[in-house]
Amino acid sequence: MIHWPRFATWLLERVHSRPRFCVSVTSLSVASVLIVAGTIWSIGIAGRAERLAQDLRDAGTSAESAIVAADSEMIDRLITEMSDSRHSVTEFDGDLWPLKALGSVFGWVPFLGDNLTAAPEITDRLKHDIDAVIELL
Repeated sequence: MIHWPRFATWLLERVHSRPRFCVSVTSLSVASVLIVAGTIWSIGIAGRAERLAQDLRDAGTSAESAIVAADSEMIDRLITEMSDSRHSVTEFDGDLWPLKALGSVFGWVPFLGDNLTAAPEITDRLKHDIDAVIELL
């Protein structure tokens, strides 16, 4: 077992006597925090993306029913629902700012750049598609 007071004393001695050790510990700490924060952010974004996809699937199903039935009341509800979906997509697109920032910096990297810029480009396309659906209705 680690005896914490002795470990803390040892660590402080290392920090004061070796600047490289201090830089290494600080870099490792910052990298660890960034990895944990990125993982938590990714999990939250994935959950929101799945909920948004389910909402759009439901809207597509109700759109099919409304168009087949030619029910103007259902079509009006569908327009409202699509406007709400457009708002949700806009909020989701705003929350993808880390990917947009990383994509603008690393977009030129062959494999990494395409993956970083894909999600923001898809949400932009989705916003334009929802606008087109609203115009068609």
